[in-house]
Amino acid sequence: MRERPCLVLIPGTLCDARLFEHQVRRLRTRARIVVLDYRRLRAGADWLAAQTRHLPPRFSVAGFSLGGLWALELLRTMPERIERLAMIASNAEAGTQGARRRSSALWRQWRSEGAADVARRLEPKYFHCASQRFKHDRLVRDMAQATPARAAPSDAQWVELRRCGHFVPLEAAAALSRWLEAWLARPPRPDADRR
Repeated sequence: MRERPCLVLIPGTLCDARLFEHQVRRLRTRARIVVLDYRRLRAGADWLAAQTRHLPPRFSVAGFSLGGLWALELLRTMPERIERLAMIASNAEAGTQGARRRSSALWRQWRSEGAADVARRLEPKYFHCASQRFKHDRLVRDMAQATPARAAPSDAQWVELRRCGHFVPLEAAAALSRWLEAWLARPPRPDADRR
């Protein structure tokens, strides 16, 4: 019998493990679940290496938003260890000049007004509809407050969930969990396929 796979979940900006509560509950009998923790993120430190040091030799990784970029960094730095990669509401595009300006403005707002104000400003863009935003408002702002201030191969598959905004793990929790469960059930790519 094959050992349970290890699934590493990486939250996005201003998020923590609470983002993945539904997925952890749904998948914990199918996989060993590890949610990376930004509280240990320090400038200049090799955060990813420290976070993955105690993981098995091979694991799957699913990153939400900024977490998808961290997932790509794992694939770049340790491709032999990655069995599967899922990017949730994320992309692999280089940042544009406009995006960098917006990011800088958000950092300035964070330093002057706090993380909750940044979350309040971004929430209308993150959710499909107002009722979803109001339903998850407290959790999103609380995760933001808890965030420290220092803080595609050929077999890829595109999955789009209808009537869902950016916060897929919250707005479409059951659908995402079902998709991740099916994804984990598929055989991983063998080492020989790696470049």
